[in-house]
Amino acid sequence: MVPARLTLAALALATTAALHHPTPAEARHDGWTVHVQGRRGSGGSQIDLAVPWSSDEHGDLFNFCGDDRDDLDMRRLRAVWTELGRLPEGREVTIETDGDPVRARRELGFLVLQPAPRDGREHARIEIPEYVVTATLDRGGHLTDADIARLVHDYGKVTLVRIRSRLGDLKVWIDGTGGAD
Repeated sequence: MVPARLTLAALALATTAALHHPTPAEARHDGWTVHVQGRRGSGGSQIDLAVPWSSDEHGDLFNFCGDDRDDLDMRRLRAVWTELGRLPEGREVTIETDGDPVRARRELGFLVLQPAPRDGREHARIEIPEYVVTATLDRGGHLTDADIARLVHDYGKVTLVRIRSRLGDLKVWIDGTGGAD
């Protein structure tokens, strides 16, 4: 299911970065900082991580499809994004999955994904900035340090994903080392 997979991907990213980040003495001045902020429910526990990241040492931060650039999920994302580009903002398309279908739309500069469970359960709202979707599709799921540098230059703080639900919220972004929200 998309929300669980995306939530797990964001948490895996944060955990990987936290476990494998260089010590302050090893951190490069031109490196990146990955930030993860979240809260559980209203007034619940919070998470606030900021860890150094170097793609030279830790691989591709934006590798969404592994080594298979023809991955079915990447093709599906490209097809949905192309279809949404032809529709007025706010119009939805439905993505059929092995589980519940997912509603997708463009809204205020974001690709918004929301599961549409057949049993009516409420699920998370996943928001990915259009510039991240476009850049990711342009590189087949992989971005270089130069791509990241361009995005950071253009946007300052590069939001990767926001996940919102009644159970809590999570936001993951990247900026230059030492950046703050």
